[in-house]
Amino acid sequence: MKRFFIILMFIMLGISLQAQREFSKWYFGNYNGLEFKNDSARVLTDGGMFAFEANNTISNKYGDLLFYTNGMEVFNAIHDTMPNGTNLGGTESAHITLIVPNPENNKLYYILSIKDYSSSVSSGATGIYSSVVNMNLDNGLGDVTENKVLLSDEVIESASVVQHCNNRDYWLIAHSCTLCNNFPSHFFVWLISSNGISSSPLIFPSNDVISYTGYTFNSGGSSFYSVDADSASYIKKYSFDTNTGNIQFEYSFQVFDAVKSMELSADNNNMYIVVSYYVLQYDVSSNDPNVISNSGVIIDSLGYFFDLDLAVDNKIYLSSNGGNEMSQINKPNEPGLNCNFLVSSINLGGYAPFNSAMTLPKPIAGFKYSNSFTWDNVCLGDTTQFTFLEPDCGNIVIIQWNFGDP
Repeated sequence: MKRFFIILMFIMLGISLQAQREFSKWYFGNYNGLEFKNDSARVLTDGGMFAFEANNTISNKYGDLLFYTNGMEVFNAIHDTMPNGTNLGGTESAHITLIVPNPENNKLYYILSIKDYSSSVSSGATGIYSSVVNMNLDNGLGDVTENKVLLSDEVIESASVVQHCNNRDYWLIAHSCTLCNNFPSHFFVWLISSNGISSSPLIFPSNDVISYTGYTFNSGGSSFYSVDADSASYIKKYSFDTNTGNIQFEYSFQVFDAVKSMELSADNNNMYIVVSYYVLQYDVSSNDPNVISNSGVIIDSLGYFFDLDLAVDNKIYLSSNGGNEMSQINKPNEPGLNCNFLVSSINLGGYAPFNSAMTLPKPIAGFKYSNSFTWDNVCLGDTTQFTFLEPDCGNIVIIQWNFGDP
């Protein structure tokens, strides 16, 4: 019995190392993508989607592709358009589209599509929409069962999803489009739980005009940064309560020039921003606006970069507005030029121009990849100790272990 138990433990350990790959594939740009595995990025050329900007991809926990979307239509694992998978509500130039697992059913997913800023301002017609993908249908390839359900007609294309501190539910955060119809300036926060997406969002006044560039969250989801649309060289920091959904302004700081995009290192200490032809690093660990503003280091000044995104390998990848190549920051946690920035290090092949297009997929902030328990002492004769990893909030009353023993 002990021998069987030890073998079982090593199998479980092997599974736990692989079961962390929900965001290990990206499909974006002109029918292309990347897969992050074994500390490297592999180019994918089998994509079925053109995504000039908005895009997102979801896999299962073992890294098997489920589907991907540009906010207008959704493609399954064999790169065909899903049944009922068109007219999702997004627009070609929208900056962001989001994918969220249903907390109650691991075969259901929400696609959150947003209209782009330019068409919203010109037409006054804004909107964020929800569609539902059911992976039980079409022989496991998925089918869209709810399409283009309006959540709000007041938002700009900035939005993010953050995991709730109970490690089960999620928060959807968006901001009003103050330049569209003179909407009041505030944040919307929806809870996504076993009951679905809340019909009435929480509302927090912001007194800000938020840029379309979106939000950059820290790794735990407890704070985020946004760009001020009135003065795009100013970045604002907010705290976010992952238990209540509450948002509070903390401070703002000025950077080198108008910000196109930004991303944090995995340790949350270094912020990388794209301005004009430059990539800069700012040390934000002090939380002192003056110190941060004076900490800027030019990492590169020769490329035409657009978006930054932290991948599951803890490296940051950069897209360009057109072209056939992407760049990467291999060691984002390191200060200054020690970050090991590699220009045009990835050739996407095939479909230029607009191969890497502009924006990259935005995963769920604060997403918990780890298992719900750990174990120690698995050698023959040891008493194995199991430890439950309690979420940051919630009301757990009892834990039961069942190893299938007679």
